[in-house]
Amino acid sequence: MFPMPFKAIPKLPVIDFVYGAHLPPVSKKGYNVPEGHSFFSTETPINDVTILKMLRVPPTDIVAQLVDQSKQAWLDGSSSIQLPGESMYVPLWAPNFWTRIYFDFLPSFKAWHTALEWLKRDELLPFKDQVQATLKSLSTVPWCGNIYAALPGKTAFTMSSLQLYLS
Repeated sequence: MFPMPFKAIPKLPVIDFVYGAHLPPVSKKGYNVPEGHSFFSTETPINDVTILKMLRVPPTDIVAQLVDQSKQAWLDGSSSIQLPGESMYVPLWAPNFWTRIYFDFLPSFKAWHTALEWLKRDELLPFKDQVQATLKSLSTVPWCGNIYAALPGKTAFTMSSLQLYLS
């Protein structure tokens, strides 16, 4: 669904996701939409979608509105979205990406960041070898997805459940 620069995000190791993913900034409440502004446009969207990593993500209420209206806008001939105050036009699928930012990436980012900070506690200094081994493992496993058992027939669990053990 998303172009190449964004498809790699779910495959990033935990350490790279927390310290190197550079998620786009998100808008807080008070987002100003000028009266009469139309988000949807027939203009051609930008080719360099990596711009979306730098563009401020609209607040959730605006994203929900765009997701809800984008299908009809496409049927009506729109091919892009223009955010207030921006000169560029982003693809119609951008609200779906922003939804993933809010509901997948940001919650996991916060949880993994908390888990990694937990490992830095002074109380864990006597366990520095175990902490280093954990950090080494977290530099190789992806931040999302499943952890599968080494033996057949054993239960797999999600990477997000691992966060609970590190907090």
